[in-house]
Amino acid sequence: MFKKIVKLIVNPFIIFHFKNRLKFFLKKNCECNKILILDIDNTIANTWVYLKNKQSETNISYKDIPVLSKTLDHIATYYATLPIVFLSHRNVMTFNETSQWLNQKITKKEHLLVLVSNPYDKLYYINMVLKKSKVIYYDDLSYNHEKGIVFFYDKIINEVKKLDLIYYDYEFIKELNQNISHVE
Repeated sequence: MFKKIVKLIVNPFIIFHFKNRLKFFLKKNCECNKILILDIDNTIANTWVYLKNKQSETNISYKDIPVLSKTLDHIATYYATLPIVFLSHRNVMTFNETSQWLNQKITKKEHLLVLVSNPYDKLYYINMVLKKSKVIYYDDLSYNHEKGIVFFYDKIINEVKKLDLIYYDYEFIKELNQNISHVE
């Protein structure tokens, strides 16, 4: 109960913070006519395999999660020059560790990391970017892999598919990484 109260109080400030950072990022990259939006877990990071292997451990480190190299290769081939917004459903307390992971394993170029406490909040940020430029969006919009049954955020997926953007979904990401998704 205490966590819910804290979340209710703190969340508006977190949203305000990320919203302003995104506005600044978009203004700074206003000459770009396309922006790349990337989810992290199970899209560019092999998170579910890592979590499955660490189920018995209490100390899980986000910095040790391996990348999904085939997704990154696809992005590098087709969208290497685009500004990147990483949009992830992760606890804000993991911001520094996530940021370090991105800098070490993904990119050295300037990017923006936005963390949302609710996956539905991703739609808000995507729409914010769409007001300024075209969007290329990679996101599996799935969860629960590490427990053996994959679930999808169907409502969000349906809303994303209605938007005017290029969307690379779970099936695309799974197909790209078919030879590495069960390794590690």
